[in-house]
Amino acid sequence: MNRLRSLALSALLVGSSFAAQAGVVDLFGLPGNFNQSSFGASGSQYYAQSIKADDVNWADLSFSLSKLGAGGTFNVLITQAVADAGLPGTGLRPDAAHVLFSTQLTHGGQGDQVFDLALNTGVVSGATYFLVLQGVGGTLSGASVLATQYNGTDKYTSGEFIFANTNADLAGTAGQWSSRASVNEDLVFRAVFDGGNSVPEPDSLMLLALAALAAAGVTRRAKRNA
Repeated sequence: MNRLRSLALSALLVGSSFAAQAGVVDLFGLPGNFNQSSFGASGSQYYAQSIKADDVNWADLSFSLSKLGAGGTFNVLITQAVADAGLPGTGLRPDAAHVLFSTQLTHGGQGDQVFDLALNTGVVSGATYFLVLQGVGGTLSGASVLATQYNGTDKYTSGEFIFANTNADLAGTAGQWSSRASVNEDLVFRAVFDGGNSVPEPDSLMLLALAALAAAGVTRRAKRNA
């Protein structure tokens, strides 16, 4: 009976390893965070932040924009990263050829607004991706985006904030990006990464089946000995 219990426990422990362990990067609430202007259809049409994936599924993303007057629409994209020798810091920019997620959002105006996106997008753990805020194709203008302290300590060393002042589509922005790496500024975001919907391997499924059989055997013996 002890051997059966041991087998059941071992199999159940293997099964418990399928639970995803979430990785969270959260820059909200840091001292010195401020609203960096000016983003939108006029001014800086592109704000972008590089982000390193902590797991294989990018589950959720949050960021904040502020607009004191009337609001408007803007686009959000998640892209892979591509090398750009003209940029300092990480030396990366958004890759227009590999867009993983895109949507258009609306800022209602009259103050701060936090946007929460359920991405559930597959990524490569340890790879770098970009959150891209695009004013081109939208109506939002003169907005501010929450960022970390200007010229403070680098709050997020795995990525950086870059921007582009151009009316081109994303594919036409190559060579037009500038970096905020010299002032240690990042866009404020909260990103949640996890393992997604893991499926047990065949060997693990067999162990789980053995666990069920072993548990049933323990129950039958206990009843006979009662």
